Amino acid sequence: MNQEAVRAAMQAELDGVDAIARFRFDDDFNIYSFGQTIDAIPNASPGLTASLRKVAYAFDEPDTHAEAFQSTPSLSFPQSQERYKALQERLNYDEYLQFTSSQSQQMGTPAQSQSQSTTQAASTPSAFRAPPCAQPSKLQIPNREPEAPNPRRSPRGVTQSRRLSGYAVGEESEERSRG
Repeated sequence: MNQEAVRAAMQAELDGVDAIARFRFDDDFNIYSFGQTIDAIPNASPGLTASLRKVAYAFDEPDTHAEAFQSTPSLSFPQSQERYKALQERLNYDEYLQFTSSQSQQMGTPAQSQSQSTTQAASTPSAFRAPPCAQPSKLQIPNREPEAPNPRRSPRGVTQSRRLSGYAVGEESEERSRG
């Protein structure tokens, strides 16, 4: 395996760990988004994506959340194993980002694809970067002018008679029809 292929495989593992981190810490990043993210990781093996999904599914379920890290994804490179261990130890998103930033600087940032800047790549894990394509805009609630309040009808009192003019309503009417 040439050095470029090794770097690509390592980057795939790092991207996978970053996706798990984002899923763990970012409430807006749901399981569907996680699946799309790991499916889009270049050079990710089917075994890697399956093991990443297993960890994410454990995080997704409240009854297995505490056991999520018991299933370790299949990580071949020491850098991705170190990042996964750091993810287990970190309590919040910012701590994880600080670790990944320092790790990226220590090992030298691999060449990034297309328009992503080197500074962004060095300081931000790949699962946290904006994708090169335009993100869909979030739906917004339309601004409506307040409407005039509706006249409120007072609810019937509990003790109010259930008889309407000429009609017996309720149990009494059933007794009369039987008798």
